[in-house]
Amino acid sequence: MKIIIIIELLIVFIIGNYITGCASTPTTISSSSKNNLNLASLQSQITAVNKYPACIESIDNPCTEVQLIAVKQNSELIKYIINPAKEVQLIAMKEDPSTIMYIKSPDKEVQLIAIKHNTDYIRYIQNPDKEIQLISVNKDPSVIIYINNPDKEVQLTAIKQNFDLIKYIKNPDKEVQLVAIKQNPELIEYIKNPDKEIQLIAVKHNVNLIKDIQNQHRTVQLIAINENPELIEYIKNPDKEIQLIAIKKNPSLVKYIKNKDKEVQIYAIRHNANLIEYIENPDKEVQLTAIKQNPELIKYIKYPDKEVQLIAVKHRPELIEYIENPYKEVQFIAVKEDSGLITYINNPDTEVQLLVYKKIYSRNKPKNYLISDKSIKIQITDSNLNISNKTTKSIKIISIIEHYGDEEYPLSSLFIYPNKDKSIYLPFRRSFIINSLEQKFKYGFSIEYVIDNSNKVFSINGVKAYEAIEFIK
Repeated sequence: MKIIIIIELLIVFIIGNYITGCASTPTTISSSSKNNLNLASLQSQITAVNKYPACIESIDNPCTEVQLIAVKQNSELIKYIINPAKEVQLIAMKEDPSTIMYIKSPDKEVQLIAIKHNTDYIRYIQNPDKEIQLISVNKDPSVIIYINNPDKEVQLTAIKQNFDLIKYIKNPDKEVQLVAIKQNPELIEYIKNPDKEIQLIAVKHNVNLIKDIQNQHRTVQLIAINENPELIEYIKNPDKEIQLIAIKKNPSLVKYIKNKDKEVQIYAIRHNANLIEYIENPDKEVQLTAIKQNPELIKYIKYPDKEVQLIAVKHRPELIEYIENPYKEVQFIAVKEDSGLITYINNPDTEVQLLVYKKIYSRNKPKNYLISDKSIKIQITDSNLNISNKTTKSIKIISIIEHYGDEEYPLSSLFIYPNKDKSIYLPFRRSFIINSLEQKFKYGFSIEYVIDNSNKVFSINGVKAYEAIEFIK
């Protein structure tokens, strides 16, 4: 179809040239028909558009005469004209007002024709004239939804006819807000940041409407809480006074307060210790207020103070189950009462383990082990034995033995180049039994080495006695 139209346009162009007495008729066509039509004479364009009105689409910036020829035959063709002349717009409007949708910046008179025919057509007008807005809104207030940033007069015209329309106005004028809220206070929901006066009108009508106000004024909060303390759940950042008003009427309302003042916490706990469950990270005083009333409540305290732990476990040792990291003293109180309670303790203290099990097994090696002489340095880092040659000569280690408790573990001989290091992985050796923290156990390395294959053997005895705690901490 497109090819046929192009051919027809070319024929029209050739005929037009012939009619106007052109000197010659083109014998070859090297560019598109659109370009040909743009380059054609005015008379050729007129001839083409008269015969085929739709070809105006192929003419950039057609003159008014050409625009008129096309639009008079088919008003919808105005959509192909970027900036149609006013008289062209008027002809299109009189023929079919819906063609306003194709006109980017319609003249005021053109806007009037369109909205007098159908007020809904204002949706197609990007920046309608104020008079056009008023005519439209007077006729049908609901069309305000199609008007971007209507001014105060236009807003009032719409709202006075239908106050619910405030929900479609992005930033309603205060006078507009007042008209709407006085008619229906529940419309406060649709006003983004109402001022104190607007808020008061709504809340005095129905305190529950404070739920719909984001920027609550303190006076409005006080009115709401005094009438219905349960509304504290919907109060944004209530201050200490407002919190106290609510919980003095009903202490359990503390659960709805996000940032509880300390005085508010204590008041609530004194009236009902169980409310500690709803207080996140209570301080020592608040914890004690609850625990002294009921030690069982430690289960609701995530990080209980040491004094709080002691009160609870002295009351009932089994409560250690609810303490994530009990202090050593607290652990002792619990296991002395019932040794089986050690199963509830995460990472029980070593002394507590000894008290319960009478023995424990070694599970580590001493940290920060280091020995050296003028030629070599031996150090343990994590699970590696690092040996450094401090000389400018080669060193051959002919014997190296790890001593762990009463056991000895020989390692392979090795060769270390001048000023170089060697690292050896040390596996954990077999555990030995520890019966008391007073005990001491051996650990270290005994080494024999030679320098540059000489016959002289050097030795280092780096075996030391360590306290039992070094093997279990």
